[in-house]
Amino acid sequence: MKTNTPLPGTRSHRFGFVLHHTARAAFILLLLLLANRASAGTPIVNVSVSPSPITSAYDNAVFTVTLSEPTPRGISIAYFMSGGARSGSDYVLIGNFDQRGHIVIPAGQTSGMVTLHTLFKDPSLPQLQATLNLLHGAHYRLGSPKRAQVDIELP
Repeated sequence: MKTNTPLPGTRSHRFGFVLHHTARAAFILLLLLLANRASAGTPIVNVSVSPSPITSAYDNAVFTVTLSEPTPRGISIAYFMSGGARSGSDYVLIGNFDQRGHIVIPAGQTSGMVTLHTLFKDPSLPQLQATLNLLHGAHYRLGSPKRAQVDIELP
């Protein structure tokens, strides 16, 4: 009975073993190079805010969302707001948003700004916070910090 499988320990078996592992190593190297190339062009995003606290009614704080590198196309950054302060009653956000409500950083730019404008505050609440939290996205990676908090301390 004749088989096409080389016998272990024979010259053809060793050649097949070396060829198999060389091809496997080359494939893994290719995957690593492609992964590195993809991540090299993926900007890292973070956020900061100034000033905090806000101590005057109808005052502003500016969240700055920053990319590590400019992109050839505009990029939309997903986020959500948290904290005790409520949008629409304690503050409004003003900025460059897309139809989904994401923050837009234009092509070639490395930052976008969102202004938090305080409204009349309920005097029974001594202090409120509003936090902008960045969310993961397909075209960017989250850096640090990924959230920024404004304290609203109105008399």
